[in-house]
Amino acid sequence: MPASLTSTGVTYGDGSQQRHIEGIVKIGITSSDSVNFSSGSGFGPQWQYVGNTEISMGVPAKANNWYRVRWQTICDDQGGGAQGTGAAVYRWTPSSGWNRMADMGHHATLENDTSDLYWMCKGDYIIPVHPTFPSEEHRFRIYHANWNGPTRINCSIGRDQRRNGWNNNILEIFEMDTSVMNTISAATPAGNLTRY
Repeated sequence: MPASLTSTGVTYGDGSQQRHIEGIVKIGITSSDSVNFSSGSGFGPQWQYVGNTEISMGVPAKANNWYRVRWQTICDDQGGGAQGTGAAVYRWTPSSGWNRMADMGHHATLENDTSDLYWMCKGDYIIPVHPTFPSEEHRFRIYHANWNGPTRINCSIGRDQRRNGWNNNILEIFEMDTSVMNTISAATPAGNLTRY
């Protein structure tokens, strides 16, 4: 039987304690106001910043925490030929500048010459706190690139119900406490996610 229950955990009659750990440290959320953004024409590594998809998460609570970055938008092939697009997440600190951390590639949402097609492009990434600059502010951005474009993203289609600055896209960032981010697997007991 517990002797007391508090916001930080449980104290049992024998004096032992079970501590509560908050898994989500902080959440940042936004929506780009860049409606009908063209992610460019032609194939190549031309990652382009999508207006107002930047979130400052401040200084991390712990040097070994992780960020879960989730992005989704509506895309349009704008007709003619096979086209596709993908999103990349960039991380920034004052000392490191902007660096591409992960991306899904140009072919992530590829359509093979289908006329008048709309689709949802979604990305879900796990990014560590910067290992060299953990005590600095961390910011994140979404960039897009296309395959054989010009693919249109953040599309204004039909009744997409834009309200009060929220468009047909979303960017969410969760700072996750390392004590609840289990990076251990049976195959690699020492942990299978590296810090980069």
